[in-house]
Amino acid sequence: MQDCVQLMRHAASARMQSHELLKEVLKKTSAKQIAADMGLSLSLI
Repeated sequence: MQDCVQLMRHAASARMQSHELLKEVLKKTSAKQIAADMGLSLSLI
């Protein structure tokens, strides 16, 4: 999850669109893991 946090910070400074950010994060981890880490339903990811 630490890598995802760093990627999100980088994306914010690079002004990435949300779909671009999600695409980059999903290259490093699964949607299921992101949902679990964020306490969200998988369907929201």
